[in-house]
Amino acid sequence: MTEEEKTAFLEALWSIMEAFVDDAWGRSPTQLCEAEIEQKSRNNPLKMIQYLHADNDDKPAIPPRAKDQTKKKNNG
Repeated sequence: MTEEEKTAFLEALWSIMEAFVDDAWGRSPTQLCEAEIEQKSRNNPLKMIQYLHADNDDKPAIPPRAKDQTKKKNNG
């Protein structure tokens, strides 16, 4: 290997090792971004939207055919 190739190899190896250390100590860019987003979400919690013309309960919607069949069972 030439001196330039050796230098490039060592720089790449150093970068990889630095990324592992940053990840282990919680300093990786992804972890820092997640921490920042989490901090912002604590300060501004999401608010529930109440739609005026919608059923605002947490129950799953019943498909139209299922509604028709339940009516037939109850009537018949």
